[in-house]
Amino acid sequence: MRGSWTRSGWEWARRTMGLAMLAAVGCGPQEELKPDPGVSPFYPGPSAEKKAGDPSSPKTIASTTPASADVADDPLRPGDVEKSLRVALRAAEKGDLARASKILDRILAIEPVNREALYGRASVAISQAKTAATPSEKLAEFDRADSICKSLRRAYEKMTKRELDLYSLLFSELLTATVENGRLDRAVEVIKESTEVGFEPFDAIEREPKLAKLREYPAYRSMVAGVRAEALARAREAVDKLFKNAPKYDFAFNTRDLDDKPLSLDQFRGKVLLVDLWGTWCKPCLETIPGLIQLRQKYADRGFDVIGFDYEQNEQDPEKAAPAVKAFVKKSAIPYRIAMLTEELQARIPNLEGFPTSILIDRNGKVRLQLTGGGPGAVSTLDSAVQVLLDEPTGAADKSSKPSAKPAAPANSPATTPAPAPEKKSAAKP
Repeated sequence: MRGSWTRSGWEWARRTMGLAMLAAVGCGPQEELKPDPGVSPFYPGPSAEKKAGDPSSPKTIASTTPASADVADDPLRPGDVEKSLRVALRAAEKGDLARASKILDRILAIEPVNREALYGRASVAISQAKTAATPSEKLAEFDRADSICKSLRRAYEKMTKRELDLYSLLFSELLTATVENGRLDRAVEVIKESTEVGFEPFDAIEREPKLAKLREYPAYRSMVAGVRAEALARAREAVDKLFKNAPKYDFAFNTRDLDDKPLSLDQFRGKVLLVDLWGTWCKPCLETIPGLIQLRQKYADRGFDVIGFDYEQNEQDPEKAAPAVKAFVKKSAIPYRIAMLTEELQARIPNLEGFPTSILIDRNGKVRLQLTGGGPGAVSTLDSAVQVLLDEPTGAADKSSKPSAKPAAPANSPATTPAPAPEKKSAAKP
């Protein structure tokens, strides 16, 4: 389980809590289409002339129960929990967070591990923190949400996606609040907890301006060094055999990209480069591209880049295919450079079995890995390989063994699209 801290904002927390609680208490489509009068601004309810005691007035919680009844100090009865969840939801939707929190606290008093009440109470606490008057009050509410989320985690071994989304939001906001309050020791504890849940916060922390003080904190720097050392050790173990069995060949390309700009291997000297062989017609290729974009963003600051060579099976003339590919790349918002895969380049790649195929080149311009297959399995393998190559200094000797006759494919990778055999035509060398 891996995630990132990407969602934030009080409105997101309100909306998430509302939708989750609707699902939790069993509101069906009919109920959602027929809300109680006065619940929604789009449903005005009974006219002002009708009194609460009018038999023709709709019977709702608001019209049959005193306004303060649902927040009374008396303990709830177990049979009132479902109705109280609905009332808390309505209060939260209207922005009455104090009322919603009090109702949810009463539910938790009799059902301490009620999953929906725990989730809703944590959501309300995050929302209250976002509107707190002072940094210390904000941190106190975030700490309250953290405590509730810990109870949720202890009570339920496997967290749902919406719970993980809430945790992601909480960790991001709590970390920022602890740094703003000068609690760098607490910030380190928050990071530890987030990694235990399964998040990888370090890339986000390195890019966030508000966390600059944390990045200089010795305990944080020590933590990062330890985490990266452990990750690097796992990565080496995962790809050592693949590196040893990778084919050895020269792939010093010199061509032009879709914008007619020069594109050569020399331009990437000193960087780790991933060359993606793909096609717009290839489903596994398209499923893999988002992962490659994330890899590029993750390791760009450490000297990593990605380029693509496109092959179109329905139009084998690269010059004729290029305009359509360029339009596809623009529409798909692919951020790295793309060129067309010529017959000459294709012929220089040994054992090209299908698409997508990834060629990983180290800082010295040496091909170190050729991987056939796409999807999350391939991206995970490439991530490990990139970590190892980035750790190597420029000029490091390649200690791999003799080239293998066949490049390795990642375990559990989806089916690839077979590569066509290159036509025996002469082509000018770049």
